[in-house]
Amino acid sequence: MTKLKKGKTPQVNKNNKTIPENLKKKEYRESYEELKKDIRKEQQP
Repeated sequence: MTKLKKGKTPQVNKNNKTIPENLKKKEYRESYEELKKDIRKEQQP
C-alpha cells in the first residue's frame, strides 16, 4: 500500500458540512407550521 503524503490526505468536508437529520426535521416542521398559518390567514373572510 502506498502512503499518503501529508498534503494529499483526503479532505474532510469543512465548508460543506451536512445538516444532521434531526435539524432537517426541525426546520421542516417549522416551515410547515408557518405555511399552515399563512394558509389559515388567507382562507379567513
